[in-house]
Amino acid sequence: MKTSFKAFLSAALLSSNLSIATEDINSSKHLASYNSSSNFHHTLPQSKTMLNGKPGEFEVSLSISSEDLKDALSSRYLSLFNGRKECKLIRLNDIIKAFQAANSAQPKLIMPEAGPLFDWVKAEMSQMAINHPQLQFLVKEIDDDIISHRFDIGKLDSYGLRVLAAISTEPTPDALAVFKEFNGYKTDRNMRANWQSAFSTAEFIGNHSIYSHITMPPYISERLRKLLNKEMKNLVQSDVQYPIFDKGKLGLATLLEAFINRHYLIPISDKPQTAHGIPMTPFLFGYHDALHNEADMALKDGAFKTAAYHTLHRLAQGKIDVEQLVKPVAEFMVGKLKLIDKTMSNLLNLYFTHYLPQHSMTDLKKALVGFFEMVHEEFKISSKVFSLSNFDDILKDFLGEGPLEDKEIVVLNPEQEDILKTDPLSGVAALTSEAMLDALLAAGIPAKEQDKAYYPSELRFKRQDLEGRRYRIDVKEEPMLITVMLKVENGIEYTWDIYTLKYMLSESLDEVGLLKIAGIKIVPPSLTELGSENGREIALGYLADVEKSMELCRTAFKTSAFELIGAVPAGQQKSLWQNFWDKSMKLEKQLKTAAAQVE
Repeated sequence: MKTSFKAFLSAALLSSNLSIATEDINSSKHLASYNSSSNFHHTLPQSKTMLNGKPGEFEVSLSISSEDLKDALSSRYLSLFNGRKECKLIRLNDIIKAFQAANSAQPKLIMPEAGPLFDWVKAEMSQMAINHPQLQFLVKEIDDDIISHRFDIGKLDSYGLRVLAAISTEPTPDALAVFKEFNGYKTDRNMRANWQSAFSTAEFIGNHSIYSHITMPPYISERLRKLLNKEMKNLVQSDVQYPIFDKGKLGLATLLEAFINRHYLIPISDKPQTAHGIPMTPFLFGYHDALHNEADMALKDGAFKTAAYHTLHRLAQGKIDVEQLVKPVAEFMVGKLKLIDKTMSNLLNLYFTHYLPQHSMTDLKKALVGFFEMVHEEFKISSKVFSLSNFDDILKDFLGEGPLEDKEIVVLNPEQEDILKTDPLSGVAALTSEAMLDALLAAGIPAKEQDKAYYPSELRFKRQDLEGRRYRIDVKEEPMLITVMLKVENGIEYTWDIYTLKYMLSESLDEVGLLKIAGIKIVPPSLTELGSENGREIALGYLADVEKSMELCRTAFKTSAFELIGAVPAGQQKSLWQNFWDKSMKLEKQLKTAAAQVE
């Protein structure tokens, strides 16, 4: 074990309530390893055959539980753990699990077990009402819910968002530009006007264009889909959003734990906050996080249902009593979903109990910044992960590729992102409207089509499609966003919303903050530099440096993640890799056996 970590861990444990003697940190009582390359003191297990790992890798981690270790570190490293204490107080995960165990069904909206949570929300809102008297209206409302035992779990995020709307003022145009794609202006205006209505958030939910993308197999009936959806709904844990009061920016580990466990946090604070480097009102800051939450839920839901429908369709071939396949397919799908989530949660824990003892805190932060970036900002999941038995392959699907150690870092050219050639200070484009259209079509950027709330996955027409036809190009330029609208004869319209270089510079401040956590310092260019003759080149060079540094963090996470799946969590006998493989094989065998019994 490295000396620096011994000192660090001793300090952390001394500041915690753990009953672990710091002078025994090096003893075999606390550390064990079966790998000649490890920095641990070697203590052979009683039976080598008990340690199952990925071939060639047999390592175990600190015997201190990950929860105890994170608790010990939480007060010292707020960039990682801010909000963790509040999440532990809520214990929403325990509430949901208890309710599911008692009812063997999806949590209902009205659940008495949530009573303590409503008491907590009331207390927090009462505290905020001292400085914001208008919140007494919501305190009275939740008090009525408590007295009447109306513990509607769906109102938790409603109360949080309504608090934020009640204390918010008119946002700036720059802030609203971030939410253009999601009807942000309308949502913000209506929420601030109607926050006293319990139904105000219903309109908020219906105002944005995040949808689950589901690919349907051929020849599967709507009746079968409905039966499968109902069966899975009774088995899968609900995604739940809930407020965290008096917190703005939450810690990376806090957010990662929440996302992985499908508990989505909405920070509730009246303190100034920024998102994408732009000052936000309290409501828009919470709205920003809520949109991230809903995007995550939509992506997971789309991949899950696509895989479920295709699995049912595959097994139904040649079968007569296909309805009998619904339950085993639902059980397989939910079992695989829970296994993936649990393995990802254990992977996160191993960064503390296994990765940190062998590396520095800076190394850990760099890897977790990469982890956060991949999960929070660039998350992707395909339906094929539910058919994979090897966790290496699932990580490759999540991350795009395998370990990148010793490979050259290749990043996007920021100039290719700013295709309209905009000014870094004003956001004004240097191109004519025709040149803008040419640039958009040449880049193949999808256009939002008339009466559609979403962008298609690809551009559906080319420049030559306009030949011989009348059309007009309307351009609306704002500092953060340029809207290009193409109106073609016969009423056809196409719209592009393109962020400017000024917006990219603002957005980069969030990444600069993350890089600071990772120990990488990048200084944004000054206004004087951006206003100089070569200001655009300075801005593009700075953005390239930010992207390259962020890619270093992504690489640190990708490389370490593939290594850690061969590690054995404390108290376990198998590595993450082996445990996932074994349980995947069991689920697949159960599904195959059940399908074989259907005529």
